Amino acid sequence: MPRMGEVEASAAVVAFRESERQMTLGSYRIGRATITLHPTLTIWDGDGRWLEDAEPAAIAVFLHEYLHYLHNCSTFVGVMQTLTTMGLTRLYAQTLDRDGRSTKQLGTSHQAMLVRLQGWWKHFVVRRDAHVIPDTTVAFANLTWTSQPSGPGVFQEARISTTAVLVGGGKVDLEFTLSVREVEESLAYIFETLVHNGFGGLPDTAEFVPYRVLPALAAAVAPGITDEDVFRLGCVALNCTNPTVIFMALLDSCATDGTEATLSLYATGDGFQEAHDDLERRIGEAENAWTGRGLMEDGVRSFLAQARALLDERRSNPWFELEGRPGATGGFMENVQALVLRHPPCDVMHGHPPTPVSFGTGDTTRAAEGRRCMDLAADAMFAHLDSRFEFRTDGTARSSCSHYGFCAHSTKDPTHCMSQPWTSIRFDDPRCLYSHSVMSLLAKIVLTPR
Repeated sequence: MPRMGEVEASAAVVAFRESERQMTLGSYRIGRATITLHPTLTIWDGDGRWLEDAEPAAIAVFLHEYLHYLHNCSTFVGVMQTLTTMGLTRLYAQTLDRDGRSTKQLGTSHQAMLVRLQGWWKHFVVRRDAHVIPDTTVAFANLTWTSQPSGPGVFQEARISTTAVLVGGGKVDLEFTLSVREVEESLAYIFETLVHNGFGGLPDTAEFVPYRVLPALAAAVAPGITDEDVFRLGCVALNCTNPTVIFMALLDSCATDGTEATLSLYATGDGFQEAHDDLERRIGEAENAWTGRGLMEDGVRSFLAQARALLDERRSNPWFELEGRPGATGGFMENVQALVLRHPPCDVMHGHPPTPVSFGTGDTTRAAEGRRCMDLAADAMFAHLDSRFEFRTDGTARSSCSHYGFCAHSTKDPTHCMSQPWTSIRFDDPRCLYSHSVMSLLAKIVLTPR
């Protein structure tokens, strides 16, 4: 294997990078505490220690997903995504019968809450129509943009009119709405690219959409801007209520006033403070909503405490993520480890069979178990939330238990756990985390804690 700092990645990892459309190297789902890596990407040994000979490309894939997790805990948009997931999970609980199955319809007041959460989800999560951008796009030209309403309420989003410059020199005029997804994926791509460059460069075959959209927009509006500055602008935007509008406005400011002046003015300005004041109120409401819900309460409090700490750090250090990149003080492995251990996820799943590597809180503490309960409750909720944003109560929902691969519980059964785990809940046995997560939703925490 190539050693850290060498330019070449293994042929296997390069092949994976070239077939990204067909194979997922890593994943992180919004509002969760777990990062999952492809079994072939090995970063830790069996005891969870970092491997000094880990592949550079494997480290980059992990950091791509880790950045998604970090932004989910440390930006206004990310925390709102998680709070929306938690709100939807509370509504899902209202549909459960005494056996933990979704059979009830929501009442009028809960329906109104669902409509509000749907608006949040659309604004902060749902992709728009960037798929109209051709795959062979290499740049944008003649770009203008406007602000338009993002569904009901006060939300706004950026509508782009531009010319796509294609490989070979062809051009296509098009319009699309910039969504949060393009912002988040472009930032993770930039961060991953900074990591690649630290190794002297690795093969890069990332698709234009969603990974290269922000750098292309920036180059069209403010020529000469660096990817690192695009990253900083994107982080500012993710800490505001209308991130895509703010990002485009920041680019306009960079074009007229310069990047440094723009960053110094907006990084912790009024928009940042107003958004975070609103977020603090919502965090308090979420904290109180899960009182007395067993491990779920521990998980919620753990997440919200981490979010508060990271949001506070961002006020004084708006781009603390960049401390983990190559070129920062210290060696690369030291930078990566320091960043991850200072702001740890709950679990990273890797290997085959999948094995969790736990950071910070450890894998036996109530906080870590609680974060896993949050993941499983969200799994159940999303399995029942259909494309119309209504909860399916007809028994047709399908979803696997995301902890099945490393569950050692004696009652695990692929017949149920891999399709409808909510149908085999054991109210008499708290060792099944899935059962405990549903019991938390039902407020049936009457058993001995794990």
